[in-house]
This record gives sequence, C-alpha cells and structure tokens, in this order.
Amino acid sequence: MATTYLASIVWNNAAKEVTQPWGPTTLTLEPPYVMNGHTVHWHCGIDIGLYSGTPIFAARSGKVTRRTSGILGVTTSSGQTDYYVHGTYSVLLGAIVARGQMLGWSGAVIPGGGSLTGPHLHFEVQPPGGLINRPTGLNPVPILSPAQSAGSGTLGDFMAALTDAQQLDMYQDIQAIRASNAIRNAVTIDQIAALLAPLGTKLDGLQASLNALEGGGVAPTDLSQFKADLAAAKAGVDKLQSLLPGV
Repeated sequence: MATTYLASIVWNNAAKEVTQPWGPTTLTLEPPYVMNGHTVHWHCGIDIGLYSGTPIFAARSGKVTRRTSGILGVTTSSGQTDYYVHGTYSVLLGAIVARGQMLGWSGAVIPGGGSLTGPHLHFEVQPPGGLINRPTGLNPVPILSPAQSAGSGTLGDFMAALTDAQQLDMYQDIQAIRASNAIRNAVTIDQIAALLAPLGTKLDGLQASLNALEGGGVAPTDLSQFKADLAAAKAGVDKLQSLLPGV
C-alpha cells in the first residue's frame, strides 16, 4: 500500500504521513459498523504521524466544548465538532478559538486505556449530536485540507453565522471566562480582546433596533426583556474591558 501524505494548517502545513485513514479497517479495536449487510470496523478519524510535542493548531473556528485527558473537542457554528486526540492542550474549556490558533501539542495520551503504535494525532469530525468514536463520523480530509473544501472559517465567519440569540448567549460564556483564574493567561486575554470588537458592533445593532422599536410606538412593557438582555450584555462587555491591560 502506497504511503499517503497530507498537509494541513493543523500541523503547520507540513506534509505528514497518514498512518491510518478514515473509513473501514481490519483493526478490531475500532468500533463495529454494519456496511452492506456485513459487520466491519470503522476508523472514525484520520491518524497523522507526529512526534510528541509537535504544535497543534485549530482546523476551524469554534468553541471548546470538551477538554479531557487526551481529547479536545471544538464545536463549530454548524454544530459539527472537531476532535483532536492523544495530545495535551493549552486552551480552556469554553474558550472561543480562531482557525489557526495554537491548541496544544501532539503526544501519545491514551484517553480510555489501550495502546498506541506511536505518538500521533487522531483528528475526527462528528456531525451535530454525534459522539466521538461513533461510526461513521464525517470525512475529516476536506476539513484538514482547505484547498479541498471551504469548511474552514475565520473567527469573524464564526461570529457572523450566529443568530442574535446565540450571540447574546456568548456573553454568558464571556462571563464564565472572566470568572476563571485563567483570565491572567495571555492567550485567554487575546481571545477576549478579539471578541470585543464584534460584540461591541452587535451591541450597537441591538441598541439601534431598540430605538427603532420605541420610535415605532411599541409599548415599553413589550420591550422589558429586550432591554434587560441589552443591559446585561453591556454590563458584561464593560466588565470584560476592565480586565484587559491598558483599558
């Protein structure tokens, strides 16, 4: 079988060997899957041979929704989750990460016991609601290789894809970050600073909408919850700004 190599932003665009592709496999340690009436075993991600300590970067923007031993899950605005497995990670649970942002380092951490043939990155993509290591998952190659897919996006794309309600929910995420002791971590501060501009723009839009509603004669009682949400969001941003150096 010919050796396959793949370059990706996740490992700094170097061409690295694919040690196990996504799809059916003869390795019985992989989960079973019925295909064409026959039970096979399915490798739900793609394995890339990387030395321990190789920096790992985000394939797509999103929110860190899982951070356990050897596993980092980043959920995108589409609801898909990218899983980075066997490494150690420096970003926090709940953090918003941008495409290309460093997440941690590759390694040979075994999340649930078992054995590895050597240090590598297992990269897996699951659809909305999909669990890690559940067949079949989604083909990860188009996500890893931007030249083959538009599946990658910037932090701005991630924000723009959210509804107003989802963006307001992000203020609660920001408050959780603010309450964390890790607020003094420079990476977290950079993340927060990157969020302030689009969130400020959203606040301006919400205020303009409120002004238009009031100008249209909508009863003030009908706007009470809207006003409360807007006030809470402004308070969150004000507190957030107070934590940033030089603000």
